[in-house]
Amino acid sequence: MLCCGNIFPYIFRTILKECNMCTLFLGQTCGPLLKLENGDIVESNQMEVTYKCNRHFKLRGSSKARCINGRWSELPTCLHPCVVPAVIDARFNLQNIPETQYVEEGGHILLYCKSGAYIDRYHYGWGVCQNGVMLYPMWGLCFLSYAEKE
Repeated sequence: MLCCGNIFPYIFRTILKECNMCTLFLGQTCGPLLKLENGDIVESNQMEVTYKCNRHFKLRGSSKARCINGRWSELPTCLHPCVVPAVIDARFNLQNIPETQYVEEGGHILLYCKSGAYIDRYHYGWGVCQNGVMLYPMWGLCFLSYAEKE
């Protein structure tokens, strides 16, 4: 990686040993590193910062922010996961799961209907995480069969 852009690359590579020297030479600075909400800085120097999201959060955008013309480029965002509790709301007629699950944005989880309940002809369905909200199951609720309702 060439830290000082394409201006006289040979001269910068041979004279300047570290990227942070480029900021001193060119007078370019972006100020303090920006904190990422629900994430951390993995590595950084005066010209580039690499971010990662906290556990269960999903990174949207580039993991790197760069110092360009004295300003940091756009930061990535960390999308909230969905929390699927061990005891699922009874109105969905879904079986409870052994422990709380975390599902990444856009991720899916296989859920089973309670005994005697069905989705279409099936005894299971996929839940999907959208904008931090778990949608159970994607194509409808588990309905109790007519015999089970009586």
